[in-house]
Amino acid sequence: MVLIVAMGDGFKVGQRDRLRQLGENIVIVFPGRTEKQAGGRRAGRRIRLDYDDVRDIRAECFLVRYVVAELQNPARAVTPFNSGTFSVMGVEPLYSQIRSIPVDRGRFLVDQDDDAAARVAVLGDNVRKQLFGERPVAPGASVAIKRTCVSDCGSHAAQDPEQQLQRPGQR
Repeated sequence: MVLIVAMGDGFKVGQRDRLRQLGENIVIVFPGRTEKQAGGRRAGRRIRLDYDDVRDIRAECFLVRYVVAELQNPARAVTPFNSGTFSVMGVEPLYSQIRSIPVDRGRFLVDQDDDAAARVAVLGDNVRKQLFGERPVAPGASVAIKRTCVSDCGSHAAQDPEQQLQRPGQR
């Protein structure tokens, strides 16, 4: 009986730590489909989210402290040393604070990057290793994403293999 309780407590601590990696006090909203027929519309209708939804939440939901948009698509990235297809995320500067992403080299995105639609990216550790190998990568190194040249402004040790590359969100 003691062993089972210890396993349960260990599992609980492990799950709490895993969720803390996502962020604390966080709600993630995904597009989906309606389950019931409502307002004269059919059940199973696709619900798509866009940047107007982000603006509406910021304006109308006064108890929500921060709202960050995230757009994720696969894209090919190329350097003079190697290339690959990775999950590229368009995010806003607050993303690293909300999602608890520590930057271990350089910096994360800042408001000026977003305002200027700067061509910069934060590389996940797996992406950096594949694109540059063991070579030292200084901030400002060039990476082509979908044939568009961007500058590397930092890197992080991605806790989730899907978190590979972040760029300023395209509104």
